[in-house]
This record gives sequence, C-alpha cells and structure tokens, in this order.
Amino acid sequence: IQAILKKNGMHRYEAMTELIQSLDSADIPAAAALVEKSAPVTLRGELRQLLLARWAETDLKAAMAFADAVPGTVFRRSAIQTVIGVWAKSDPESAAAWVKQLPPGPLRNEAVQNVIGSLAEKNPQAALAFMQNMPPGSGDRLNLASSIFSEWAANDPADAAAHAAQLPAGSQRVQAYETIASQWAEKDPTAALAWAKGLPDGREKSSVLRNIIAQWSASDPKNAVSEVMNLPNGQIRAEAITALASGWAGNDLPAALAWVQQLPDAKLRQNTLNNLGSQWAQEDPDAAMTYAQNLPPGNAKNNLLGTIASQLAQEDPEKALKWAESLPTGQARSQVLQNIAANLSNADPQTAASIALKLPPGQWQNQAINQVVSQWAQSDLQGAKDWVNSLPDSPARRDALRNISVQMAESDPKSAVELANSLPAGQMRNEMIAQVASSWAQNDLSSALDWVKQLPEGSAKQNALNNMSYQWAQNDPKAAAAFAQTLPPGQGQNSLLANIANTWAQNDPKAAVDWASQLPQGPARDQALASLTSGMAQNSPQDAASFVASMAPGEAQNNAALSVIPQWAQTDPGAAAAWVANFPEGDLRNNAVQNLLGPWVEQDSTAASKWVENLPPGRSRDSAVNTYVNHLIQSDPASAFKWAGKIQDQEIRMNSLENVFRPWLEADPDIATAALQGSTLSDERKKALLGNN
Repeated sequence: IQAILKKNGMHRYEAMTELIQSLDSADIPAAAALVEKSAPVTLRGELRQLLLARWAETDLKAAMAFADAVPGTVFRRSAIQTVIGVWAKSDPESAAAWVKQLPPGPLRNEAVQNVIGSLAEKNPQAALAFMQNMPPGSGDRLNLASSIFSEWAANDPADAAAHAAQLPAGSQRVQAYETIASQWAEKDPTAALAWAKGLPDGREKSSVLRNIIAQWSASDPKNAVSEVMNLPNGQIRAEAITALASGWAGNDLPAALAWVQQLPDAKLRQNTLNNLGSQWAQEDPDAAMTYAQNLPPGNAKNNLLGTIASQLAQEDPEKALKWAESLPTGQARSQVLQNIAANLSNADPQTAASIALKLPPGQWQNQAINQVVSQWAQSDLQGAKDWVNSLPDSPARRDALRNISVQMAESDPKSAVELANSLPAGQMRNEMIAQVASSWAQNDLSSALDWVKQLPEGSAKQNALNNMSYQWAQNDPKAAAAFAQTLPPGQGQNSLLANIANTWAQNDPKAAVDWASQLPQGPARDQALASLTSGMAQNSPQDAASFVASMAPGEAQNNAALSVIPQWAQTDPGAAAAWVANFPEGDLRNNAVQNLLGPWVEQDSTAASKWVENLPPGRSRDSAVNTYVNHLIQSDPASAFKWAGKIQDQEIRMNSLENVFRPWLEADPDIATAALQGSTLSDERKKALLGNN
C-alpha cells in the first residue's frame, strides 16, 4: 500500500488492481478487514470496491454482508452497488427481485439502474416490465428507458418501437424513440424513416427524425438529402436539415458546406453554418474566418467567430492570436480572445494568462481569467496562485481566488484554509471558507467538521455548515441534526435544519419524519417539514402527499404541499394533477398549478393542455392557462396566442397576449403582426407593441 501511495492517476489504479487480482480468494475477507482498519482514506474507497468486485464473484452473500456493514451512508451504498453489479451480470433476474424489495431511497434508485442493463441484455421485455412495476421515483426513468431500448433495438428495432409506443407520452417515450431511431438508422435507415414518418407531428417525431437523419447522413448523404428536402416546411424540416449537415460534415465537410450555402432560407442557412463552425475551422480556417467576418453584426456572427477561434487555437495558436488581434475592438473581438485563452490555458497557461489580461475589464476578461486559473491550477497550483495574487483587486481576481480555493481544498485543505484566513474579513473571505469546507468535506468530512466547528460564530461559519450539510446528513444525519439544534435560533439554524431534513428524508424518510415531528413549533420546524417532504417526494411522491395530508392545516402544510408537486410532476404528472385538482380555490391551488405545469409541459404538452382545458372556469383555471401560455411562447407562439384568448379575466388575458406578441413580433414579424391586428387587444396596446418592434 505504501508503494501504491507513491504512484499517481492510472498508474495508482493499475497497481491497486494488480494487488487485488494477486490475492487468493480465501484471503479476500481478511484483506477487506485490513483495508477498513489500516488503509489511508485516499485509497480505502477504491481498494474496497476492487475487493468487493472479486469477492462477489466467489461468495456473493458474504460480500453483500460486508458491503452492508460499511460505515457511512454514501460509502455503504457505493459498496452495495459494486456487489449488485457483479450479481446482475451473472443472474439478473434474482438481482432484480432483491432490488425490488428494497425500501424507497437512493440505494434502490441506484440499484435499479445497476440491474436494468444486465436484465435488458438478456430479456428486454422483462427489463421493461421490471421498470414499469417499480414505484415512481425508482431510478431515472429516462436512463432506464435508454438502457432497455438500446439493447432491444440492437436485435429487433421494429419490436422495440412497437413496445415503446405503448409507453405513456412524455420524456420517457421520447428517450426510448430516440434510442431506437439511432440503432435502427444504423442498420436500415429507409425502414427507420418509414417508421418515423408514421409518427404524429410533434416533439417525438421531430427528435426521431433528427436522430435518423444524423445517422443516415454520415453513410449516405445524397439519399438523406432527398428525403429531408421532401419534408414539409416547418420546424421538423429545419431541425432535420441541421442534423443532416452535421452528420454529413463529419465525412465530407466541403460537400456539406456547399449544400448548406445554397439553402434558400437565410436564417436556416446561417444557423446550420454556425453548427458547422468547429469542423470548418479545422479543415479550412481561412475560408471559415472570411465567411464569419463578412456576416452582419450580431450574436450569430459573434458565436461563429468564437467557435472558429476555439478550434484554430488548438491547431495553430499563433495564427489564432494574430487573427484575433486584427479584429476591430468590440464584443466579437473580446469573445474570440476569451475563447483562445480558454483553449490555450491547459497547454500554455502563461500565454493564456497574458491574452486574458489584454481583454478590457468586464465579462469576457473575468471569464478568461477564471478559465485560465481553473486549468493552470490542475497542473501547477502554486504557479496559478502566484499569478492570481499578482492581479489587482477586482471581481475577476476574487472569482479566481475562489476557483483556486476549491482545487486546493481537494488536494491540500490546510493550504486552502491558510489562503482563506489570509484574506481580509468580508464577503469574499466568508464565501471562500464555505467553499473550502464543502470541497474538504467531500474527501474528509471529519477533519472538515472539526475545522468548521472551531470557527467564530457568524456568516462564514453558517455558510460553511450549510455547504457541508449534504455530506454530513448522508453520513450521520442524527449527529448533524443534533449539532444544528445547538445553534442560536434564526434563519441560519432553520436553513441548516432544512438541508439536513431534505437529505435525511431521501435516505430514511421514517426516521426523518420522527425527528422533525419532535421539533418545537415554529419557523424552524415548518421549514424542516417542507424540505423533508421535498426529499421524500424524490423517491415516493405518494408517501410525501400522504404525509402532507396528515399535517395540521396552515402555512406549513401549504409549503410542504408545494414542495411535493415539482418532484411528482417529473415522474407521474397525471397523478400529481389529480392531487392538485382537489385543492380548494385560492393561492395554494394557483401556485400548485404553476409548479405542476412546468415539468408536465416539457414531458407531454398534449396531456397537460387537455388537463388545463377540462378545469372548471374560475381564477385557478385562468392561472393555469396563463402558465401554459408562458411555456408555449418560445416554441409555439401561434398556439400560445390561441390559448391566451381563453383566459376569462380581462386584465390577465390582455397581459398574457402582450407577453405572447413581444417575442413573436421579433421572431416572425409578418405572421405575428397579422395575428396582432386580429386580436382583442386595444388599439393603444397594439401600437405600443408594434412601436417596440
């Protein structure tokens, strides 16, 4: 172990692997016990994982028992996941059955993800059934769907597509469709495209076509072009053109550029060329620079110039810098210099630092200095620190010092503490102390806690405790809660208790509820209960809703209810909507509807619109329609306009219509102006909107 400590990076990992593989199977239990007792903290976790992976191959039961006894919630979960991963590869069905009986919480969520890939590889239909039978909140459904349908589509894409179509509309089905599209297009793009064309217009069809066209254009761009240009005009066609150009450019950039430059739609042509900027600068930088410099001023030009600069700096930094300095003073030049500095900061931090200082003070210089420091500190922490200390006092210097303190806390926390203590009293010192505490706690919670506890009372100590609360509550929530209750009453204590309650409820909701219920009545208890409910809802929103129902009516119950809805809407918006529909008219219901519709519209706009449409007339329905309109404004202003007209309250309706027309008039003036003239807005409001555009 002492020899391993002298190695770095991959060499250290390889040495640890070689050591574990050299052990006799019979010696693994004793080796594991020795690691827990004597191995340095910096090696203990990795050695434990390697030992458990070997142990589980020969004695699964003993390995799991050892993993379950590992101290510290996070370390215990990680150890158990290692054993489950080995188990799932050899017997995914029994591993899945064991995972299913776990209580709600992060352990089960991680285990579901761990098992699903191995199960899908053997039997994707069984994997899908397993996912669907798990309660909402059990793992990231998007990643689960991707794992299942990737394996399925690799063998039978048509069957995978048929089963994906049976999923409820929303992000999970979109993810499944995208995964199938990529796999299918690689084998048979014509069949994949025929399937995509049969889907109803909307988000799903658009994303599927993008994936198919991107895959197809890499192997057969001419046929891909023919199919794309036959699509009807609209957003789906525009997105397909962009995807086609990107895929084509990977194999034949000149041909892709020639095709894009003859597109008749100027805006689409420009957006597509911008997406090709990096590839263009790599293959023909002079042509790319000339084209970008001849564009009209604006964000499109600045973004393309920045993309070209980033690529050119990797290929020929001297040429990139000479070109950048030839540009006229302004935002475009600053953005280009900042991109060059960022790309040079790893290979040549001194040159990158000098470029950053050539920028005028402000946003671009601040970003450049931070990017240089971040990269420089990874290879030469002292050099980066000395450079930052030489800078004049400014927001850029303060941000850079904070950046360095985080990296120092990971590798040398005592030096990070000295740096923080050397700063004059004030906001910057307080913020740096909090950041050092957070980074230090991730690697050595006990030492970080000892340091923070001896800090003088004040905002620095309070911020540090809040930043550490997640790690502390993960490892020992009772101790964290007991300490928080010794703090003076006030917002600082309330905030720390709330953070602990949220993390505790994610891991052990019953214990968290029992603890919070014993807190004395007051703001601290109310805030902890709301935060606890939010944490509980991440794994079991139904249980969280039941807990809310058991609370006494009042502000605390209302806040707890609102904390449940965003979590529930992510996993089962229909059930969350049914719960919200039972709320009485008033501010709680209005706020709940806003919390519900945000994630629901993102997942399944059609289902969300039907729910809003069926709400009974009244203030809450107007609020719901207004919220729905706000989510449609950017993606579908014409539909947003129609929905805004359904609001009954005149003042809310007029304000909603104005909110629709402001960006619409800028993005599509002809269509928006025609709609505005036919709207119910007053002539005065119409003139004001047209005057602003």
